[in-house]
Amino acid sequence: MTKKIEINVGLFGLGTVGSALLEYLEKEYNEEKTGVKINIKKIVVKDLKKNRGKKLDSYIISDNIEDILLDKDINLVVELIGGYEPARTLILKSFENKKDVVTANKAVISKFGIEILKKAIKTKRNLAYQAAACGETRIINELSNIPSYNIEKIIGIVNGTTNYILSLMEDGMEFNEALEDAREKGYTEADESFDIDGVDAAHKLIILTANAFGKFPEYNNINIEGISQIEKEDIKYANKLGYKIKPIVLAAKRDDIFELRVSPALISKSSTLSSVKYDNNGVSIYIKNKKFPRIIIGSGSGGRPTANSVITDVVDLANRESSKQINNYFNSIASKMEAKNINNNIIFDNYSLYYYVRLLVSNSPGVLYNITKILSKNNINVSNAIQSEKAEIGKETPLILTLETRDQKSIDKAMNELNQMPIIKKSIKIMILE
Repeated sequence: MTKKIEINVGLFGLGTVGSALLEYLEKEYNEEKTGVKINIKKIVVKDLKKNRGKKLDSYIISDNIEDILLDKDINLVVELIGGYEPARTLILKSFENKKDVVTANKAVISKFGIEILKKAIKTKRNLAYQAAACGETRIINELSNIPSYNIEKIIGIVNGTTNYILSLMEDGMEFNEALEDAREKGYTEADESFDIDGVDAAHKLIILTANAFGKFPEYNNINIEGISQIEKEDIKYANKLGYKIKPIVLAAKRDDIFELRVSPALISKSSTLSSVKYDNNGVSIYIKNKKFPRIIIGSGSGGRPTANSVITDVVDLANRESSKQINNYFNSIASKMEAKNINNNIIFDNYSLYYYVRLLVSNSPGVLYNITKILSKNNINVSNAIQSEKAEIGKETPLILTLETRDQKSIDKAMNELNQMPIIKKSIKIMILE
């Protein structure tokens, strides 16, 4: 019989994910199956007086970080605090104190990933962060097995909360109702704007880009749009046109040029990603000379999927530590990542960009002519137009257009001109992924 590995863990943070992790270990984790006995030796929290809603008598809980960092019996640190600091400092100090690290913190990896990875390599420690992007999909591991020169682009749904909200809107809810439902289920971040404004997805996109292409982009390199402007009407018209609206991230590379984007998008109903509903994540990896993308789907939002991914990383690093194997996920491409950051986000030339546009217009003679005149002047082609047949003269009515252009600046300029027209009361523009 194979000898069971035993690992002592220090846990920083006991929020949603930390609590889910303890519950999973207590009720469902099977050490006979994994061959790893996980001992949560100490837990450090910010506020000892906070009501955690569960019995923690069997754990040593402290508010002193050195109770973990200086404990020589602790082999591995799990960082679940979130945010930039003190998470960054705790991870670096853990390496200095000869401890491997597992983290679910997408913010700290996206901002300080290169510094953290350099430190891991210098101190000969392992770092695992599968849980920082896409819950249970294990997308980081998948990307690490594909040579970066073979990956053309990644398109994914990486924020389960926004996918959940848009799915409920498909089911008939208004945006605010759907947000409240997500809030009640514990899917939203403490700061909900991180979800609905695309911040959380941008952090994950940085991590996916680094793993796919070996380059860490900066947050400011990403075109970011949230989902709060989308209304039930847009869901209805998208459906009529053969699409579903999904919250996507896009990372594409051609030579040394990158396109990085977080935004809602209309995706064809025939696409596998369009069927990824509610709080699930899905990522399509497009590989050179392959007709169809490699698609990975898994649970996304909430503490449980993240906690499951953290435990999988803990088991993996326990096995590495037992065999004295130092094999950082990024070791094979670390030198490339250290070379330079992506300094510019340039939209590719010579391919078409498609957009769905909904305009709330005053129904009067010549409206469509005046709108198409502005679009034509900016070299934008109208491929589809839908207008309410029951619209009364003088009343406001929606006008739905699908547009084609080869220049991002042209569509932005045209929308700015349209918004200055007195006959247009409101506008919304959403990318279409063909």
